[in-house]
Amino acid sequence: MKKVIFLFMILSMLLYITSFGGEFVKIKNAEFSESFYRVGEPIKVNVILEGENGENFDGLKLNVYVMSLNSTIVEKTFKAATDVIITFDLPNISCGYGLDLYLVDSAGNILSKIHRGFDVMDSWVQRPKYGFLTDFSTNRVSPGTTMKFLAQYHINGLQYYDWMYNYGQLVYPGPGTNYTDAWFRANQISDAVLENLIKTGHKYNIASMAYVAIYAMTKELYEEHPDWALYEFKLGKWIPVNFENKLIIAAPDNKGWSSYLIDQCKLSIKKFGFDGIHLDQYGYPKDDTSATRSGTDDYHLYKTSEGFVNFINELRSVISPKDVFFNCVDDWPAKEVQSDSHEDAVYIEPWGSCNTYSQLFEMINSARDYSNGKPIILAAYISHFFESSIFYADSLI
Repeated sequence: MKKVIFLFMILSMLLYITSFGGEFVKIKNAEFSESFYRVGEPIKVNVILEGENGENFDGLKLNVYVMSLNSTIVEKTFKAATDVIITFDLPNISCGYGLDLYLVDSAGNILSKIHRGFDVMDSWVQRPKYGFLTDFSTNRVSPGTTMKFLAQYHINGLQYYDWMYNYGQLVYPGPGTNYTDAWFRANQISDAVLENLIKTGHKYNIASMAYVAIYAMTKELYEEHPDWALYEFKLGKWIPVNFENKLIIAAPDNKGWSSYLIDQCKLSIKKFGFDGIHLDQYGYPKDDTSATRSGTDDYHLYKTSEGFVNFINELRSVISPKDVFFNCVDDWPAKEVQSDSHEDAVYIEPWGSCNTYSQLFEMINSARDYSNGKPIILAAYISHFFESSIFYADSLI
């Protein structure tokens, strides 16, 4: 009996193959032209078909359905070919859509199908899908390859981490247009590559955010402006707060420092075309644990959280309509920044602030409440050695 069933299965497969010219055909991929589409913009997707023994798609059709939940918004049919460019218009509303693609024969039998999703929005910060770049050298993967790849995963914004020439002085003054990174002075950075990445990203509707440390300055800059720094009392004397014994921490809203750094932010946007500023901090000094200095021996306790808010709001007013993000390291200072600042989205590095899924859930809900419903970006640092962690992370979030 088993032999009869086995022979019947083989015969059925042979009949199926023969009926389609001796080849299997399938939808290989659907490539989006942009990471998201703007409201009112025509949608364009390149559908790639392939056959096992050639490119004979005679009599086959590609049925396209655009869905909003369980409602069909668009229904179209295209003649099958190796590359099928599908285009369609959608209602002028911000919404997420499903894209269902079916390759069918002349009798309506489904030979292959895939399902994708995409966003239609006024701005990427409505539903940010945020990534980051760290390689700005001339021997990196080409900007075109990079941005096309990211667009397929709907990455619509990128943080350019450690792109800058120095802490404080962001833009390389020359000579030439190539320099090394600010921290290690080892990684090569090219002005031309930065510009190309940003311009190419724009072709795919991918925004570029310039990483900027909100209060980090070099020791050389501190020596020129000791009044910009924050101080802590140690071993019977006041000394400047430092980071890794390499950088000096400034009072974010010190008039001299904020004016200097905001001018550098403006210059960065003008020179390279950045779409906004991603502000970072190091999780300290906490409120009332450091002091500003007036004159040579007059110290006043400082509320860092207020300094953050003041700087964010000043920067936002100056570079508007460009976007501003601020990193709440260890979810600090959550309430103050998320409630009172004009940042465009909430960005959090949780670290030890939450150690259970329940705490993570509470942190996200609190951020949404404090910020009056702004989008929440959670920085999840996952070891690339554990592939399963990468797959599970999206489901968890």
